[in-house]
Amino acid sequence: MSHTILYGSIAALVALVLIWRFSYWYGEGRKLVRDGYLPPNPTFFGQLALRSISKLMCKLFIGPIKVIDRSNARFNGRLNILPNHQFPLDFMVVASALPYGYRHLGTVSEMKNPLRATLSAFAGFFAVNTEGGKAQSGGQAVVEACGKCLGLHRKSRLLMFPQGKLVQDNVLRPEDFRTGAIRAMHAARDHFGCPTETLAVLPMAVHYKRDPKDANWFHKLVVALGWKSFRKFKYYDETATNYGAVVVIGRPIPLADLPEDPREAIEVVRREIDKLLTVAKSS
Repeated sequence: MSHTILYGSIAALVALVLIWRFSYWYGEGRKLVRDGYLPPNPTFFGQLALRSISKLMCKLFIGPIKVIDRSNARFNGRLNILPNHQFPLDFMVVASALPYGYRHLGTVSEMKNPLRATLSAFAGFFAVNTEGGKAQSGGQAVVEACGKCLGLHRKSRLLMFPQGKLVQDNVLRPEDFRTGAIRAMHAARDHFGCPTETLAVLPMAVHYKRDPKDANWFHKLVVALGWKSFRKFKYYDETATNYGAVVVIGRPIPLADLPEDPREAIEVVRREIDKLLTVAKSS
């Protein structure tokens, strides 16, 4: 009987802790609808959840992910991770490709679902109100939040999509690239005391294989067994069938090596991502 009481008490205590933590992150998730609100640093379990869910979603909707030059992701400082943005699950592909976790800038519109917002806060996301890829009211607050995020730790990792929106044809047009990522690094330097030499951008390119000839044996087997919609993903007016992805990680570009003007700096980054994308498409 004493053992039953003990185990019951432990179970009740664990349940109370879980309810308390869920309530805490639920509250943080509700705050994500505020433009540029930065929740507390994610816990180890939050980052683990992000990586685990990302790997599962990639298995279900992407396929095998080939990573080229993963070693380039290592940098002894603060990194602003900047990939192209073609597909809604890009951030999960990036999470699967990188050897570490990160915080991620999303959009306010994605945080209106309470459960999604709770999980996002738990995993370290924060949000900006965008229209056509450009921050609306409070845009400077978002830049400051990103700068603060980079400044919180000497090895902070922040994921931003410099295009700010999905570009379904995956053409990297100069006019689609926003300056917020560079301005965030300037904010980290100027407002949060981060030495210039500790700041860098990490250019990345993601390319999805959409040709049926790229399907591996597992994909073919699952379809043959009757799951015709395997790795199909509907978004907007398009349904994409993925047969895998290629991720190319470029070398970190120190902030000191970029032009001071944010527009000129993001153009340097855009050209580098474009080069990486060419490599990804040929792999």
